[in-house]
Amino acid sequence: MKKIINIGIVAHVDAGKTTITENLLYYSGAIKSVGRVDLGNTQTDSMELERKRGITIKSSTISFNWNNVKVNIVDTPGHVDFISEVERSLSVLDGAILVISGVEGIQSQTRILFETLKELNIPTIIFVNKLDRIGANFNKVFEDIKKNMSNKVVRLQEVYDVGSKAVYIKKLFDTCMINDDAIDVLSDLDEAFLERYIGGIEPDKEEIQEKLSLYASEGSLYPVFCGAAAIGLGVEDLLDGICSYFPFAGDDCESDLSGVVFKIERTSKNEKKVYVRLFGGKISVRDKIQVPNKEIAEKVKKINRLENGGVVEAQRIEAGDIGILYGLTSFQVGDVIGISNDKIKNISIAKPALKTTISAIDKEKNPELFKALTLLAEEDPLLELEMNDIDKEIYVNLFGEVQMEILSSMLDDLYGIKVE
Repeated sequence: MKKIINIGIVAHVDAGKTTITENLLYYSGAIKSVGRVDLGNTQTDSMELERKRGITIKSSTISFNWNNVKVNIVDTPGHVDFISEVERSLSVLDGAILVISGVEGIQSQTRILFETLKELNIPTIIFVNKLDRIGANFNKVFEDIKKNMSNKVVRLQEVYDVGSKAVYIKKLFDTCMINDDAIDVLSDLDEAFLERYIGGIEPDKEEIQEKLSLYASEGSLYPVFCGAAAIGLGVEDLLDGICSYFPFAGDDCESDLSGVVFKIERTSKNEKKVYVRLFGGKISVRDKIQVPNKEIAEKVKKINRLENGGVVEAQRIEAGDIGILYGLTSFQVGDVIGISNDKIKNISIAKPALKTTISAIDKEKNPELFKALTLLAEEDPLLELEMNDIDKEIYVNLFGEVQMEILSSMLDDLYGIKVE
């Protein structure tokens, strides 16, 4: 069975997450051409609203193969108003790529995301992007990371001609340079390594690589890569890094069934699609799955599996993989499938700050509005939809103005309901 890694790409808005995802897919051979956010033709920003606005609104999943490893990617929103989408994605990850712009550097959302990844002990690679842009400064960003985020960071490349289209990269381990970052960090983490080094035994490239892989996969140190995804710079190094510095997903298909629902969508025919990460066991078509806290079980009618840039119909999914299940009408985001597992994380980064009333401009459509919001709340439980019993006013919880605008647009586009 092919090894699997489930990764998330997270960042402050406009750091270049979706462009990185697009290039990972292209350089791995999963897609034939690179889409662009400004042209609205990327693989993961598939909603019409995402294409119009040039931002990721909903987390999306896609996969590629590299070095005989299947990598499932979850591309997450960067805007703070959609942090709940990020929360739900983190619960299924084996590793995360935290993207930082080489121009703007560390921003507010960057800190929040890093602290959350650190607290959850999710192995993390840091990718400093946009080094072809005027004003980019890799050395400054790297020092800021060491000072303000973690001193357990190891740069794996040197970069030259930063801030121009001529920018290029050399891997440190492909040169004769001793990687002082690696020596310092490994000396702090590994007492035996430190004793040998002090005793005059110089570590070779293979030993350093082996130790870096071990401690990075445990979440004890953070490899730092760099590049410019828009021109493909640094992408193949990042692909190698994903397979070297992240742990593989468990593949215990014979253990008890254990998984979590992390995303819900609906088809154009209003059929529910339940995204599940399996940590143990397997699920086959026609299996009956117990609904949490209810005395009912529902039959799996169809399974889709992520496969090299697309989805394919499958007879089953197994531990370590992500599947899209049809027929589970009662399941909600966050539901545990089978037994709980210590890898299933209960995550709360932030709560919505705004509670607001929402009403159809055509008041006769308010019952339709409530029904539509009920469906949308299945996808985003933090909306916490409620209706006042006395005056029948509808309330939702939101993170901010951008989410409010997006919700209004979705109600109009999907259900033909204009709201105020």
